[in-house]
Amino acid sequence: MRLVLCAMLFSAMAFSQEYLFSKQKGENKRNEVWGNLWLDQGVYYQNDDRHEKAIKYFKYGLADKGIKMKAPQVYANLIEGIAISNYVLGKKEGVIKKYNEAVYIKERLKNNEGLCFTHTNISLYYIDKKNKSLANKHAIKAFEYALKSKNKELQLQKLELILNQNIYSKSKDYFKKYVQLKDSLIDVTNKLQEKIARFNYQTVKREKENTLLKSENNRSQEEISYQKQQKTIGWLLTLISLLGLSIGSLFFVLRRRKLVYQTQLQQAETRYLERDRIAQELHDGVLSKLFGTRLSLGFLKLQGDIDELNKHQYLLNELQNVEKEIREVSHKLSHTISQSDNFKLLIKELFEEKSKIGGFEYSVDISTEIDWKKIDEKAKINIHRILQEVIQNCIKHAKANTIKLKIVQEGGNMNIKIEDNGVGFDSEKENKGIGLKNINSRIKKLKGVIKVNSKLGEGTTIEIELPIK
Repeated sequence: MRLVLCAMLFSAMAFSQEYLFSKQKGENKRNEVWGNLWLDQGVYYQNDDRHEKAIKYFKYGLADKGIKMKAPQVYANLIEGIAISNYVLGKKEGVIKKYNEAVYIKERLKNNEGLCFTHTNISLYYIDKKNKSLANKHAIKAFEYALKSKNKELQLQKLELILNQNIYSKSKDYFKKYVQLKDSLIDVTNKLQEKIARFNYQTVKREKENTLLKSENNRSQEEISYQKQQKTIGWLLTLISLLGLSIGSLFFVLRRRKLVYQTQLQQAETRYLERDRIAQELHDGVLSKLFGTRLSLGFLKLQGDIDELNKHQYLLNELQNVEKEIREVSHKLSHTISQSDNFKLLIKELFEEKSKIGGFEYSVDISTEIDWKKIDEKAKINIHRILQEVIQNCIKHAKANTIKLKIVQEGGNMNIKIEDNGVGFDSEKENKGIGLKNINSRIKKLKGVIKVNSKLGEGTTIEIELPIK
């Protein structure tokens, strides 16, 4: 009976697969789905020997009145399931009728495997009834349908069913077929096992070869990696050497540029000082002496003819002209900056000139509200010198690459702001350099105020406030 239940389950599963690949739509598919669900539940309880509950679920499936027309295969399996469970429970009345109805439907649907299982169930029914003739008849039909299905395992099972009857006159023929079929299956099994063994051998062999190749590849990769590493080290050493030479050359160039710049600054300062000294010497020395000499000559009471007196007066006038020329030269020497027609342009030229020497970028923002012609000459000279000193400090100490200048007028004051992005310094501790002292000295002369804000790594800001005269 366990064979019957397995056959029933196989039939249900076969039809479930058939359903999954079906292209039917709409109502037919809905009937098949629900019918198969009830069928699967019933077969489950059959296998668990709970036949009363199995019959209950089979009947749930048959409750759909349209299932016989819309899903005949499911209907056949449901009534066959009821027949099997009723027979197990001893309710044998109507069992053959249900089997025959299932056979009729499956023949119409040409379901060879389904017919094979149904005839097997009928054969087992007649074996239990001791009717060997009908049992053999249906066993042979089951075998014939197994042949049509081309399922050798199924064929072997049905031959065993036939041979178990013993009384059939052609039992020897079926036994011969049984032996041939079993030998064929054994031969197929042996060949399959041989293929599996050969496959396993080839797999192991290939794995060993792959392991060997992998080992060789690893060694090759290690060798290649080592060679690459050596080349990389060589290139790195070369690069480091070139970098060292470049840094050394750059340091030398920068140091030389710095020395040149410092020399130029010193020369410029020397020229300014020498110019002031010469101007002062001409004004205070030579000019004073000439003036004194001319006055002395003018007070002399000369006697002589008119020509001599005229000549004397001419020479006095010439001395006065010489005084005037010396005064103009002295004035020009000491006021070259202050007498520039465009002081704003002069400041921009100063930044442009120093940026080429110091290698920094700059911006100059000077308010147009300032009337430089009205600014005191000494103030302009000192402003120019202050800016020179600040730029020199930025290049020499701050190592800045950007300097910003902003000059605005606020009320009666001129506000000058100079910012750089250099290394900075602690303005509370380091505020006593010569450069800053010179700047402070000039600002005091102009009665101005200076404020220095700086921090290490944050650059420096200098703010100067000067009264406008």
